[in-house]
Amino acid sequence: MAYSSPIPALPPLQSGAFDSHAPAIAVGEPHHNDHVIAARKQLDSRRHDFRLHPQLVTEAELVDAEKRFHQVMTAQMGVVESNHDVMADEDTDPHPDWVQLILNRIDAQRQQLNRIEYQMNTFSRQILQEIQRSMNRNIRNTWEPLVPLVRIEDGTIPSNLPATMEEFSKARAPQINELLQFYHLEADRTLDDRKKKLQQYLGVNL
Repeated sequence: MAYSSPIPALPPLQSGAFDSHAPAIAVGEPHHNDHVIAARKQLDSRRHDFRLHPQLVTEAELVDAEKRFHQVMTAQMGVVESNHDVMADEDTDPHPDWVQLILNRIDAQRQQLNRIEYQMNTFSRQILQEIQRSMNRNIRNTWEPLVPLVRIEDGTIPSNLPATMEEFSKARAPQINELLQFYHLEADRTLDDRKKKLQQYLGVNL
């Protein structure tokens, strides 16, 4: 089966940000699973950016992607409806499995992209953490600023880290315990040992 009407490609995002491309579909072009996959990837990409980076994708651009995806699906689902009319008299199952196969493939690709995104975020945070730790290694005086390290799993930094090593040395047990818990470090028996462990984790060599 082929498309009876054209489905144009969406224009680039106004922000100039990356947009997963779904190519235009011409009249008479055969139906293909890749058309659905490309439209869904574009929709998922815009949904992701609209949710996390709304300055990159406008609401109208997101709606356009949703409309285009449903347009492609409707065009291809028309094949199912016409097949139903032909096969109804033959007492056969009118609903083919190809629709579910496409959706399963889309879901698998989405999960793969999510895993890649998670791995890239984790790797970038590890690099950032090492940069921050190297800055702390350069501390030579107790009054120099102490750089907080990002937490690998979510990229957050603690709000209660002492500003300098001088303040760090005066920190009490509750504050140190909270920092150890924030970085998932085991608390030692004495306060001095806990401070030493945290200082070593932060990269300070004083």
